[in-house]
Amino acid sequence: MAELRQRPADNKFQSDKSTQEVANCILYGWQEKSQTYGSVFIQPAKDGWSVYSAGQLELVDVTSTGDKTNISFYHQGGMFKYRIDNRINSITSCI
Repeated sequence: MAELRQRPADNKFQSDKSTQEVANCILYGWQEKSQTYGSVFIQPAKDGWSVYSAGQLELVDVTSTGDKTNISFYHQGGMFKYRIDNRINSITSCI
């Protein structure tokens, strides 16, 4: 995960919802596709939560700054666009 975070996020979003609410929603959305894309995990992170896929192919950091929740989405290069689009759709449905 540290490797993915060494560069700017591929996509950034903001929400007025709590970090835990957004992170859990993303987790549930990604788990709906776990048979297709593999397992999904969540863990506490500094100022929020991290949701990531098996093999750490995708990672979402959900952090709090003041009254806003920031969502940073990272993914490995060379992934199919439909998979990335599916992950982004899950994220945007949670904000």
